[in-house]
Amino acid sequence: MSTAEQAPPEGRLIRVARKARGLTVKKAVDLVRERAPDIRLGESRWYHIEGGTEGKDKIVIAPEDTLAHMAHVVGLTPDRLTEVGREDAAEVLEEIIRQEASAQSAPSTTPADSQLAQILRTWPRLQQWQRNTVAGVLEQLLSQSPETAGKPARAEERRTG
Repeated sequence: MSTAEQAPPEGRLIRVARKARGLTVKKAVDLVRERAPDIRLGESRWYHIEGGTEGKDKIVIAPEDTLAHMAHVVGLTPDRLTEVGREDAAEVLEEIIRQEASAQSAPSTTPADSQLAQILRTWPRLQQWQRNTVAGVLEQLLSQSPETAGKPARAEERRTG
């Protein structure tokens, strides 16, 4: 019996879908790592999952989240995973697709948007700072005006005079 015949149905499905997309195992693994950095998956592990075994005797069954992310990068649907008996991974894949759709429909924020939001949050403090600055400058200008420079204020003149 060949390795391909020994592979579990989900492993054969992943292999066929990967090849149909023209992906090498390395590229497919890289895509999983980009999209889901917490999924621990290397090239050899991918091959083990596709083949269903590690070495000659050890049977490999992919965890549902790993299989769902693998299926996602090779373009499988949740229905396809259900067809091969992996309803658990199909459910995770449905959620991955749902979250992606939600993220794409959500308005994106640009750096300018975040800068504007920061300005709006600090606006009350900026207004107070502006008032204090203007008041301080006016007081300084009034105290140094040519008419009053070097002369005592009228109230002081009356007290001393």
